[in-house]
Amino acid sequence: KIKILIYPPIRALKNYLDGKIHGYFPALDVRLPKPSNKTSNFYAKRDFIFFHKDNPKRGLADLEGQRVGLTFGYAYPKSLSSNKNIEKFFVSSDDQNVKKLELKRIDAFVVEEMSGLSAIKRTGVKDVTYNPKAVLHAHDVYFAFEKTDLGAKVTKKFTQVIESMKKDGTLKNILQPTKNYRFIK
Repeated sequence: KIKILIYPPIRALKNYLDGKIHGYFPALDVRLPKPSNKTSNFYAKRDFIFFHKDNPKRGLADLEGQRVGLTFGYAYPKSLSSNKNIEKFFVSSDDQNVKKLELKRIDAFVVEEMSGLSAIKRTGVKDVTYNPKAVLHAHDVYFAFEKTDLGAKVTKKFTQVIESMKKDGTLKNILQPTKNYRFIK
């Protein structure tokens, strides 16, 4: 039997690192300083630069000297988080960032693809887009469990289910990107 608890991302990681919970997800290598049992990946987190349609951005160099929106609790690679030439503004939601972007209060917003597209849909902003061919960062996402015998057993069972879902298409259907968004070419 397992018990699933839902926490904000930073608290979930802290509870895991403090040994208060036995595993957590979504886990990414950029955020996991503790040796862990890892399932096979179930998703690839792909970050993109969302921008105002009047001011396109393609890569990390385009963010230097710019005001960039980020979301509290999300994992960002050091190439972004440690870059002193990028002015970073953190807010609590993707919706806030796309609204700020439409109003040109920030120059760009770095976000995982589906999260950014969902924020555009929820807020109804019209002038925010991204280039789906310009992936800024990509990270495998998996379940992390403690380095114990129990953690190893749970990891094995989760991996079997993930692989089965990959094979029969269930996982792809669950993670299918939303259609009908405005993409640039």
